[in-house]
Amino acid sequence: MTAPFTVVHLRGSEVEMGRQHGAIVAHQGGRPELIDFYPGMAGRLLSLRSPNAHRRALRGVFQPFLSASAARLHKARLNRFPELAARAEAGLVASGHGTKLLRWLTVMDVFQNTIGRLASLRVPQLTGLRLTGIPMCSSLAVWGDASVDGTLRHARNFDFPGIGVWDAHPSVVFCSPDDGLRYGYVTSLGVDLPGITGFNEAGLTLTAHTRMHVDIDPDGTCIADLGHQIIRRARTVGEAVDIAQKVGASSTWGLLVSSASERDAVLIETTGAAVRTTSAGAAHHLACTNRYRNPELARKEVLTSAAFAVDSDARFETLQRAAGKGGLTAADLRELLATCEDPNAAPGCTADRVAGSCISSPLTVKSVVVEPEAGRIQVASGRAPVARGPWETVEWDWSGATGVQERRGVAAEAPATPLDAALLSYVEAARRDLDGESAGVVRAHLHAAALAAPNEPSLQFLGAMGALGERKLDLAGSRLTQALEVESAPWRRATLLRWAAKVAEAQGRRAEARHHRSAIAHLGPQAVPVHALLDADRKRPATASSLSRVVPDLLLVDA
Repeated sequence: MTAPFTVVHLRGSEVEMGRQHGAIVAHQGGRPELIDFYPGMAGRLLSLRSPNAHRRALRGVFQPFLSASAARLHKARLNRFPELAARAEAGLVASGHGTKLLRWLTVMDVFQNTIGRLASLRVPQLTGLRLTGIPMCSSLAVWGDASVDGTLRHARNFDFPGIGVWDAHPSVVFCSPDDGLRYGYVTSLGVDLPGITGFNEAGLTLTAHTRMHVDIDPDGTCIADLGHQIIRRARTVGEAVDIAQKVGASSTWGLLVSSASERDAVLIETTGAAVRTTSAGAAHHLACTNRYRNPELARKEVLTSAAFAVDSDARFETLQRAAGKGGLTAADLRELLATCEDPNAAPGCTADRVAGSCISSPLTVKSVVVEPEAGRIQVASGRAPVARGPWETVEWDWSGATGVQERRGVAAEAPATPLDAALLSYVEAARRDLDGESAGVVRAHLHAAALAAPNEPSLQFLGAMGALGERKLDLAGSRLTQALEVESAPWRRATLLRWAAKVAEAQGRRAEARHHRSAIAHLGPQAVPVHALLDADRKRPATASSLSRVVPDLLLVDA
């Protein structure tokens, strides 16, 4: 696969820049796949933990509510930021997409707000509905002792359910507005959203991250406009905070904002009712994943599963450890964004890893390292997970004429090892699951991944879940056993033991099931969330039939 990597320069009013971007998209052949992708994305995500046969019907239930929420939030956009809404409309019309996508540019706010609303109404507890919490993004800003030369660098993975869409057209866009600071952003060509991963001439970098919370504001400021306002107006972290507090937010976000001129950073966390900040303090780094760090906001945080917390906390710990070693270079940060390390694994663990509690994700469709003091940005341009490369370097330059400044064809690297092939099979399984393909198709890719990576515990677990769906208990049991031979992270090991107990129980081996369950109690506090599920498991003994209805979470590696 070859991805066209495009560098674009826009100039003029916000509306003119939107129109220019749309015209460039049309000239490059358009992005017709976006028309189907964005309107259906939230419904696909919300139904992802339901049995495959029920997903279409469930999406049909959700879609009217999602459409109404998107229309309401777009109306708020028109009232609060008419210029930015007009930019979006001009771009879509010029690209040939019309205005159908306009309201769906708020889709992540709509998705997160829907989870918050359902949680506040206790719908999951009352109905048994299982919600998918997508692990979205990891960022780290370093300077001073944490950076090799003291200069500020800001690295980020953007994890987004757009495999094959977002990673197909990586793009860097430079904007020279008539009003405000010159700024730039990293995107997928055709997605004109400067406020998600942006930088400006004053040396500010901004990266936005999903949060989940019960406090939402359906008429508030969407993330596209909040981030856009910061990156085109703020010169310092203090000004960024002032803007966030002034405009507020509709949804539940964490924004890591760093300043090269100040060599400092701030974490801005929002709900629909509050904006709170966390500073770096005496540290020379600041990290962000997907959990609230402000204690006040954390009290009403929504966790869609124990795996959501485990995954987010593990990624945060990996970032903290890397920064704590100090002296990070741009190359170190690129390597960090591609790491599959699980910080909870035992020292000397021999497991191969491509998934589970790690920075890299099948949804990593954008990876960047911003070096504002050097005036450049490095952007990964391969297939998901893109942080594996290849990487492109773009010098900051707002002086060029309007239009495409550069277009490079970047060939994705072929798999060099069986583990590389296993990763591709895993990513393909995740893509097809997100796209709503049949369980049989998804399982085939999970089996391929498990066969290619016998020493990778997360892929053995997912392969076991695929075998359960086909009532192949012996195969499921052998894969769980294989995973247990190498998995040492307490929560993930406890999860493997729980499912090994279920399989043994369904096969009539009750003593073995009891042995597996008793072992969970010895894994320490990280295994407590799994141990808490065992009473319910005992009350509902597993059978081949019940296990065949398991719906695995391919992204968080859970079931």
